[in-house]
Amino acid sequence: MKFSQVSGMIGGIGVISLGAIAYLTNPPLSQYRAYAGAQIADYLKDNVCQNAGDNLPLGLGNLQSDLLQNYCKTLVDASQAQLGEIVSRQTSVNNYFFFSIYQTEIVLPEPFPRYSFETIGIFQQFYTYRAEKS
Repeated sequence: MKFSQVSGMIGGIGVISLGAIAYLTNPPLSQYRAYAGAQIADYLKDNVCQNAGDNLPLGLGNLQSDLLQNYCKTLVDASQAQLGEIVSRQTSVNNYFFFSIYQTEIVLPEPFPRYSFETIGIFQQFYTYRAEKS
């Protein structure tokens, strides 16, 4: 056999193997639910809970602000599974056998903004490649 034929066969086997692995490790919606819940929980703790005590009257001091922030974080941690469930209800999935695309539209009542996310799930991992606030 010629070198080009051998390298072509090895390349073909590699592509087929990679496709089989991608197919077998395409993550399901239940796994996306856990991922999305964790991502939203992190966002809430970093952005919302950090500002939880900012509007307290000046006389209450930093202690109450810290308590309020800690309570907020505890509440977010306790509701992480429910956050994932809410997100999964607002998510559409396009399954392409080797990978899946998750499109999430988070619609909140006025005056809150609308959020759009697109995430690819492949090899048991998720990668959010688009996040927009409109």
